[in-house]
Amino acid sequence: MSNINNSLCDVGRNNLVTTFGEITFTRTFYIDRNNYGSYCYLDRFLGLKKYGYFDPYIKATIVEYSSSNSIPTVCNMVNEFIDQLNLKVKLSI
Repeated sequence: MSNINNSLCDVGRNNLVTTFGEITFTRTFYIDRNNYGSYCYLDRFLGLKKYGYFDPYIKATIVEYSSSNSIPTVCNMVNEFIDQLNLKVKLSI
C-alpha cells in the first residue's frame, strides 16, 4: 500500500458463513485519493462482495441445488444447513 495514494477510511467487522461455520473478521477500508472510492484489500484478495454473508462456495451450492428443486425445498435445505452450524438466520419464501 502506498501512503501517497491511499488513506485509512474505516475499520469494521464482517461475518461470513462458510462450510466450516460462521467466521468473524476485521476489515480495514481505505480511500483512494485519486478517485475517492473506498475499498478493502481483504475483500479484493478473497473475491468477496462488500455486503455478502455467504461465501461463494455456499452460494454456488444453493444455485446448483435450486436448478432442480422448488424454492421451498431449497429454503428448507439452506435452513437445515444453517441449523447444523447453529446460526440464528432463517430463510423463508
